[in-house]
Amino acid sequence: MTTGAGQQLEGVRQCLRIEDLPSRGRVTTGGFIEYVRYPAANQVPEFSASIVDGPAGPGGRRAPAVRMMVVWHGQRTVPGVEQGVWLRVVGAISQEKGITTMYDPNYEILASKRELQDNPTIKRQVKSHLDGKATK
Repeated sequence: MTTGAGQQLEGVRQCLRIEDLPSRGRVTTGGFIEYVRYPAANQVPEFSASIVDGPAGPGGRRAPAVRMMVVWHGQRTVPGVEQGVWLRVVGAISQEKGITTMYDPNYEILASKRELQDNPTIKRQVKSHLDGKATK
């Protein structure tokens, strides 16, 4: 795994699902953006997104989903990061108030909600990418 600048990321553990993440450390994971939070104009800029392993099916979820919060400090928005997007993130995680949280990660947009609806091949590619086909 490399950064946008082409630098190798050392010590990155590959994790297949959010529920399998350790309580802390540097990881590679990803999922579906369930919702995003935009800071109010009078608040400190801190854009955040909730990531789950997959979207809810028709009729909603039968059990609560395991979520991970991703937070970008100093940002009011992050290009391409919006509800319904499949995202892959790399960074250090910790537990904040019992929720797995990753601050200022490197990220890769795998597919938008519209792309997944329009093209089942992209859906399979995203699934295989998240299921560990990527390199460390």
